[in-house]
Amino acid sequence: MDHLVLIIGSASGFGECLTKVVPDRLFESFDKDSQQVIHLVLVSRAFTFTENTTTNQNSNILKKYLCDNIDLANMNSCSYEKLLNQCKDIQNSTKNGLSSITLIHNAGTVGNLALKVEEYESACELVEYFNVNLVSFILLNSLLVRWAKSTSAKKIHVVQISSLLAIKAFSNWGLYAAAKAARDQIFAVMAAENPNSNNDSRLKFVSYAPGPLDNSLQQFVRKTLGDLQQKKLYTEMFESGNLVSMEASANVLMDLLVSDQYISGSHIDYYD
Repeated sequence: MDHLVLIIGSASGFGECLTKVVPDRLFESFDKDSQQVIHLVLVSRAFTFTENTTTNQNSNILKKYLCDNIDLANMNSCSYEKLLNQCKDIQNSTKNGLSSITLIHNAGTVGNLALKVEEYESACELVEYFNVNLVSFILLNSLLVRWAKSTSAKKIHVVQISSLLAIKAFSNWGLYAAAKAARDQIFAVMAAENPNSNNDSRLKFVSYAPGPLDNSLQQFVRKTLGDLQQKKLYTEMFESGNLVSMEASANVLMDLLVSDQYISGSHIDYYD
């Protein structure tokens, strides 16, 4: 059986962690007596396309496809079509089609954390931010979901990496919070547009907030955040070892996907 996992924003940080945890957890969940193939499509501006196939001890197979030039700031049809064609090629290479599809949206930027909302002045900067973090997300996600629905896959999970800031306001996070909240609501609407009926949960959407992760992005936040109270809190969490490890958070996400008990369109936090 063939399974496709696509991770957008996979070159570093939490995305890179997901590239290791997701296949391992999926292999653990499969029937040990049957051979499973995972096609892992990794997307980042930094990659040069290649393909690498490795075989596990239990005869399961992991195939990696690294796609470059998918620049979220440049929403041209050529880059999106390149990714879509890669997915179609994988689908066509299988004997019996894809059994499952997992799409994970992890790419994004935090914006200028030194500024409060009342200090925003550049329309160009606002447009660029929302093009990268919201408009491109909507367009690429819609393209991929349309393709996934057209396949014979029995299970389709669509994940976007969200944040507590999508549902709770904190000073200096205006752009980031607005984009995350909008992405959450887009997924809630898509879940309403694709309701599960007769216990059929083939297509499900989830916004997952991974918690305050111990990674380079959090280090950037501690250095640039304009709110001194939050900066102090994050610094204390880092120094006391209370930030969330990326591997622990990735495993919580996989618990959700493997158990498949979540409500489509929901926002779920690492601490829930």
